[in-house]
Amino acid sequence: MSVLINCGLLSLKVFGWMFVLHLFIAQSFAACARKDVGYLIGSNNFSWVSKDTLEEIRGCAGIVVLDVPSGNSDRGLVTLTESLHNSRPELPVLNYTWLTRLVDTPRAGSKVLSGAMRFTDWLIKTKTGIPLARGRKTNYFPDLGNPEFRSWAVDRIATWVDETGAGGVFLDMLFLEPSGPLNKWCKDDTARCVRYSNGLKDALLMLGKRMPGKLLIGNGIFSDGAVSLEKQAELIPFLHGMAIEYFGLVPRKGVGSFAIDILPYLRLIEDHPNELFLVYGREPWNPPENFNFKKWRRFLYVAYLLVSRDNVYFKYHASFQVPSHTKGVDGLFLIRDQLSDNNIGSPLRPYQHHGGLYWRRFTHGLVALCSQDMQVPCSLNMMKLGNLDKDKTVNAPRVLIPGDAIIVTLRH
Repeated sequence: MSVLINCGLLSLKVFGWMFVLHLFIAQSFAACARKDVGYLIGSNNFSWVSKDTLEEIRGCAGIVVLDVPSGNSDRGLVTLTESLHNSRPELPVLNYTWLTRLVDTPRAGSKVLSGAMRFTDWLIKTKTGIPLARGRKTNYFPDLGNPEFRSWAVDRIATWVDETGAGGVFLDMLFLEPSGPLNKWCKDDTARCVRYSNGLKDALLMLGKRMPGKLLIGNGIFSDGAVSLEKQAELIPFLHGMAIEYFGLVPRKGVGSFAIDILPYLRLIEDHPNELFLVYGREPWNPPENFNFKKWRRFLYVAYLLVSRDNVYFKYHASFQVPSHTKGVDGLFLIRDQLSDNNIGSPLRPYQHHGGLYWRRFTHGLVALCSQDMQVPCSLNMMKLGNLDKDKTVNAPRVLIPGDAIIVTLRH
């Protein structure tokens, strides 16, 4: 399925302090030159969102994903959704929840399916018959191979979306094959693992039918080996879009690899030209000494530009939370390149590469990077720029050292 969005992405997830949101909004939303920015903003009480902040959201967002405190009702969720829709009815505002986890927290998204914990026949169990928990006894795994659970869960999510006036749902931790604590459960009985995977696909089909005209987005696509990228890609036909949560690196692991943490995603996006992707460039939580943050931000943004198009969005941060739970930048942070009015235009063709050098031509410029995995610099002489007008020149260096990236505009 394909959904084209003409503006940026905005995801709102609730963790932080409101004054931080207000402060950064004033600084960061000064310009939205490129409509490819993906925000993730957090607070504990969205009733404190100012009118100015809402105006900036309406002006820059293409999708809004809300994960808010529920209290005794979803009134806060409904109020914010209505406020966003009142001035921009076409803006998709999505609810946030899980389908593969049952978590009992005060958040609106977790309460939707938490009632399933009462039905032990719906839960994945250990060999001794005890429901398998993840870290705590309020975090269980539903058995998606159980048709009764699937029917109940689909009905609950679809009803919740309708009652809150949402434009769809964002499903986090959407793993086709059980991962983490469920690996052994899956290996002990491969037949039930197949039933689980097929059950998840069936649930997504059912949810799509129950929510005609609504967006269905999942997280996501991973290439770090924890789950199979190729296997996760099997979910693409069952969704309108997927999130790439760890573009560049896995924050808790530190510095990433181009071959593992970037290139597989570039190829996947190219192989699915009609699908929607939310690309989250990440910053390490415990960076090595003298880590060049500015250089890394530019590198990831250029890597994204190699595959940018109308239905692919980019956001850079260390943490989705606002404020960040680390020393890194939070979900409000915008790199300077995304705010710049230095417009390179539209892409002319897919990216090209020679060795570790990757580049792409745009109508008014080009972008290029040298893979950080390279041991030697990349020569820009390999870039095939095509026939440029004689009165235009390209102001670019002759070589790029590994980890360097450039955005160059054609000039008269």
